[in-house]
Amino acid sequence: MKKQKIEGIGLSLRFPHFNEILKFNHNVPWFEVIVDDFLVDGPHWDKLTQLRNKKPIAMHSIGMNIGGVDPWDLNYLKKLKQLYNKFQPEWVSDHLCWSAHNGKFHHDLLPIPRTNAGLENAIDRINYLQSYFGRPLVVENVTQYIDYKQADYTEVEFINKILEKTDCYLLLDITNMIINHKNRNQDYKLFLNELQMDRIKQFHLAGGIEDNGLWIDTHTEDVKNEDITALKLIYEMGSRVPGVIERDNNLPLFSVMKEEVRRVSGASVGL
Repeated sequence: MKKQKIEGIGLSLRFPHFNEILKFNHNVPWFEVIVDDFLVDGPHWDKLTQLRNKKPIAMHSIGMNIGGVDPWDLNYLKKLKQLYNKFQPEWVSDHLCWSAHNGKFHHDLLPIPRTNAGLENAIDRINYLQSYFGRPLVVENVTQYIDYKQADYTEVEFINKILEKTDCYLLLDITNMIINHKNRNQDYKLFLNELQMDRIKQFHLAGGIEDNGLWIDTHTEDVKNEDITALKLIYEMGSRVPGVIERDNNLPLFSVMKEEVRRVSGASVGL
C-alpha cells in the first residue's frame, strides 16, 4: 500500500457509512479508523483494504491502557501490530489515560494522576509501545471530569513532559480541551500558549452537550462554533495539521457528515 499524505479535515470511519464511503463520490480527504473495530478478520477487512487503496488512513485505538499499571495485554498488542503491518496507516494513536486495572476494564478513558510517579509510568509505557510497534505513537488528551487531590504538574505541563521525554506526538482533541477548561472556568488559550505546538500531529473535533452546568463530550452533536474558533487560533499559531470530525451517537447520514466536513473546512481554513 502506497504512502499517502494526510491533509485537511476528514472523518472518523463509522460502519453505517462504510458502503456509502466506498462509492468514492465524495471529497472527504482521509479517514481515521478505530482499530479495535477490526481486530477479527472478516468482510470488513476487505472493505478497509478498498478504502486504504483509495484514501489515506490513520488508526486510533481505545485499549492500550497507556497510563495504567497492569501488565501489557500482549495478545491485544500483537493484534494491533498485525493490523498496522497489514494496512500501513500513516500513524497510530491512543489516549493519554488509563482504562483498566487489576484485569478489569472500566470502558472509560480515565485521567492519569499528574504526579511524578504517574508521569514516569506513562513515559515508560509509551517508550515500550513505540519500541514494540517500531514507530512513534500519537497520544490524545482526554476529558477530565474529576481532579485528583495531588498534582505535581498542570495538564499542559504534564503533556509537554510526555512529549519531551518520549519524542511521541500529540493528537489534540480540541473539544476535550475546551470542555476541560469550561468546566473549570478557565481560559483554554493559556493552555495553547504553553503547549508544544510543533508536536501536534492531528486534531479531533466533536459535538458535546451541557447537562446541569457540566459540559460532556458526548460525540452526539454538530461541531460547535467555539471549537472552530479554537481551530482557527491553532492554525494562526502555526500548527496547521490535519484533523477529523468524530461522531458516534445520534449519527446522521453520510451525506450530512460530508456537509459537516465542508462547513468546518470552509469556516476554519477558507476552503
